Amino acid sequence: MVNGAAMFIGGGLIMTISKKVIPQKLLAIGLLVNAISMIGLGLSSSWVIILLFQFLNGFFMPCIQIGINTLILQLTKSDFVGRVNGVLNPMFMGFMVITMSITGWLKSQFSLTILYIAAGLLFLIGALLTSLIFNITVHNEIDSAQ
Repeated sequence: MVNGAAMFIGGGLIMTISKKVIPQKLLAIGLLVNAISMIGLGLSSSWVIILLFQFLNGFFMPCIQIGINTLILQLTKSDFVGRVNGVLNPMFMGFMVITMSITGWLKSQFSLTILYIAAGLLFLIGALLTSLIFNITVHNEIDSAQ
């Protein structure tokens, strides 16, 4: 519940600043905060601290979503945006089912602490890989249909 409320609050605030910040930076910030939150969730045993990390995680989740969607809109020709989203959305859903299935097996092999830390490290790797696209320049072209 804390995570969802934070997503709602963060989504509104991040939407207002998204025009001033490049989407690559939004994506990197979201991934970095998610990494810190995941590692913090794995290491903490205090209920209050866990709720704080959940809030932090949810608050910055819209950075990832807005960053990815903005990059798709900026880097994909308008004729193909629907096709890209049509491929990505089922792919996200499918991989969610696959990773939830794998997570059940991983939980039986490792402790939750190790799994949360591993998830945090994967988010950190994602944030570092995002730095590779920081130099992409976006040329806004006006569609010929307009």
